[in-house]
Amino acid sequence: MKRTIIMLSAKRCGSTAIFNSFQKHPEVNICNDNQKISNHEIQFWTSAVKALNGDISVLSKILKDSFPSLNCENFLGPDLSKKKIFDLWNYILENKGPILFDKSPQYLSSKSALDLIFEYKSLGHDVKIFSLIRDPKDAITSQYELWKEYTKEQNLNEREQDWLNKYKNLELLNKFHDIPLFYYEKIANNPEYYFSKIYDYCTIKFDRESFSHFKKVSINRYNLTFNKKITSWNWSIEFENHLKKYNYSKLENHNIIKKVFFNLKNFKRFIPLGIKNFLRKIIDF
Repeated sequence: MKRTIIMLSAKRCGSTAIFNSFQKHPEVNICNDNQKISNHEIQFWTSAVKALNGDISVLSKILKDSFPSLNCENFLGPDLSKKKIFDLWNYILENKGPILFDKSPQYLSSKSALDLIFEYKSLGHDVKIFSLIRDPKDAITSQYELWKEYTKEQNLNEREQDWLNKYKNLELLNKFHDIPLFYYEKIANNPEYYFSKIYDYCTIKFDRESFSHFKKVSINRYNLTFNKKITSWNWSIEFENHLKKYNYSKLENHNIIKKVFFNLKNFKRFIPLGIKNFLRKIIDF
């Protein structure tokens, strides 16, 4: 039986670690010819929406890049329809599955992409969809500190609003669908228990080795940062209510020693992404 597993989350929620777990799972493949590729996001469903709206260039490129061994172009003619998109995904599943894991923060940003996924599922296709959340204060701190030199157009308030929009879409979905929500911090504190839950929901076998890499990383990052922009961040009442809804409203004060220790322990986050990617090619970094 062909099966699609899709994870919905915002950025910097631990989705890469979850991706790596499914990538290492013996029953699951990822959406790429190269099964060892690092943190690949095919963004099929958001690109499919663009294609249905008349722009097939993005979808065509990602399919060529991700599946050069397949003849995906055969599905992308001028008569493109939802049926053709669904047939295309089934073709990918037949050749690269039978179980494929897919994730992208872009999905949770796009109601149209989410509607397309659920329409595909409603036709009787086996689709397992679950969601992931991390303390929004930590996730947005991580986004800002890691990417501020690459995405200067997004300040903290814009990142805050983007986060709220994503989880509003998730809450809207949950009015009609039962989408399990997993907390990054709970998974990190008890990976064996929570991966058993995730794998059981996805109807794949429990495989301890697949999540052996999963460790606590940057928990309480907001409370332990030295970044002045972060420490002076005044978020909105709406964001505060969101924190309370998901039980993330608690603030902790940490002394200077804890802050220094945390930042030394997590020194990799100060290294520019380009250098990190280079080091990963030559060593286990």
